[in-house]
Amino acid sequence: MRGTKRPLGAVTSWVRRQPPKVKAFLAVVTGMAALVFIRFIVHDHDNLFVAAEAAHALGIGVLIYKLTKEKTCAGLSLKSQDLTALFLAVRLYCSFVMEYDIHTILDTATLVATLFVIYMIRFKLRSTYMVDKDNFALYYVVVPCAALALLIHPSTSHNIVNRVSWAFCVYLEAVSVLPQLRLMQNTKIVEPFTAHYVFALGVARFLSCAHWVLQVLDTRGRLLTALGYGLWPSMVLLSEIVQTFILADFCYYYVKRLGLVATIKDRANEIYKKVEDLKSIRGRNQDAILAACLYIACRQEDRPRTVKEICSVANGATKKEIGRAKEFIVKQLEVEMGQSMEMGTIHAGDFLRRFCSTLGMNNQAVKAAQEAVQRSEELDIRRSPISIAAAVIYMITQLSEDKRPLKDISLATGVAEGTIRNSYKDLYPYASRLIPNTYAKEEDLKNLCTP
Repeated sequence: MRGTKRPLGAVTSWVRRQPPKVKAFLAVVTGMAALVFIRFIVHDHDNLFVAAEAAHALGIGVLIYKLTKEKTCAGLSLKSQDLTALFLAVRLYCSFVMEYDIHTILDTATLVATLFVIYMIRFKLRSTYMVDKDNFALYYVVVPCAALALLIHPSTSHNIVNRVSWAFCVYLEAVSVLPQLRLMQNTKIVEPFTAHYVFALGVARFLSCAHWVLQVLDTRGRLLTALGYGLWPSMVLLSEIVQTFILADFCYYYVKRLGLVATIKDRANEIYKKVEDLKSIRGRNQDAILAACLYIACRQEDRPRTVKEICSVANGATKKEIGRAKEFIVKQLEVEMGQSMEMGTIHAGDFLRRFCSTLGMNNQAVKAAQEAVQRSEELDIRRSPISIAAAVIYMITQLSEDKRPLKDISLATGVAEGTIRNSYKDLYPYASRLIPNTYAKEEDLKNLCTP
């Protein structure tokens, strides 16, 4: 029996149905409520700035893990890292000459880590860098920030060069993430580790913004006077708010990126409760058990997700661990409780539309891919449904004006490039039977690359 919808699920569903203006209003109200909450539980608001720097450092740590362990920088914007290094270097200079404190140490550590990321992308992993997608022109942000810094900067007693430099790094920090968001928009893919990094930036921005707002409230506005006169104090706050809002939308979609409905969550909880009641999961990897429950629930609710997708939110559990946990759960519930754990058969079509949406394919291409996948079921192709879906997408995109490289399809589907090639090799001889005539004529099929 499926669990009933819980209050939190009902509220979430209600929010989803609201128009954009209502959602924006609710977001503002939620942000204000969070500020009030933080004000009462955090007594020293300087700790918020330290927490913001720690969140930023954690995000960079995720990037370093991705670069060193997975040996790929796909999905990362080198230009965003360049901007980050630039504003950190300028801020570090200003910190040394104007106010040496704990922030100087934190900025130094963050700059070193950022430079390492840049080194890895530029030299060690350049072959995986999406240079064609990372096409945001840096002068669109650097030049306006420099011009704005010349016009609006602190009116303190420091040297004019230092004051302009400080303003420049404040403005540049606010927009430094734009190239990364632009790259995500171009690829229409949010690679898990990159998503974790940007989410960490969003958390850091919110904490930093909260730090400034609460400091102004605590000092009854005296902090604004301490920062200088004129427009500068307002621009500092505005810069913090701008970057927070730039990242807020991404953070919202990050939290719900798997698109899980309440029924799936309830089903996963139900499965976990049954296994827990058997007292047989003690000593086992709890993250893998939870991920396996989620995987089974998705299958049972006809919303299958790949193990790799589940793995991306499994708090460190590997694909192998999740697979073993899934087999363990199925065995326990079927043998010990005598309950059937029928999960249904996975078809390539179960994943196809989602993969096509991630790649931003047009409706005509999506329909052709769906028809090709249906026809592939009539053939004796001994490949996994996910691999077939990826290979069909690769075949369809070759016949469209918006051709997609194998690397993009691999990122969107989670299928290795070599696996896609092998599946494509199996499908290629049947191309004329798979591709609808309404999408490509016989002579058009000659444009397909030979495996």
